[in-house]
Amino acid sequence: MVVPAQGREKSARNDLGPEEEPSLDEPQTVADAVVQVSRKHVVALTPSTDGVRTEEDQKRAQREFIAFETWYLRVAGNPDPYNHAKHRSDYNDYWLCAYPAAGYTLVTKDGRLREALRAGGCDDPRFVSLAEGLSLAEAWLAGR
Repeated sequence: MVVPAQGREKSARNDLGPEEEPSLDEPQTVADAVVQVSRKHVVALTPSTDGVRTEEDQKRAQREFIAFETWYLRVAGNPDPYNHAKHRSDYNDYWLCAYPAAGYTLVTKDGRLREALRAGGCDDPRFVSLAEGLSLAEAWLAGR
């Protein structure tokens, strides 16, 4: 949401005074929102709730997605506007974060993405560097 403020545009979040700053546990709020939306769809599409993960298991499974959302929320709240045009790949990166929840480990040379996940609170992202990906593949081949 963008509102005009004295001749220039600022986000509504930045117009708040220090005493008006919302108290927000970002990682927990984002995690709860992601789980609520995903569980709503899973429950609607599943005939039985027997196979539905617990909320904690769901948060663990979707940790990269939650971390990217948390990171994005933080950069959107910065005093300097976030330059979407400069970071067009963020949209694709956002949707890549859904794959690890389905059991994939993603190999990428994009250090910025891996750093965003760590900054968003994911200490063990299933996004690995090319060298780590090659090591995983070699270990898998050696074990066959």
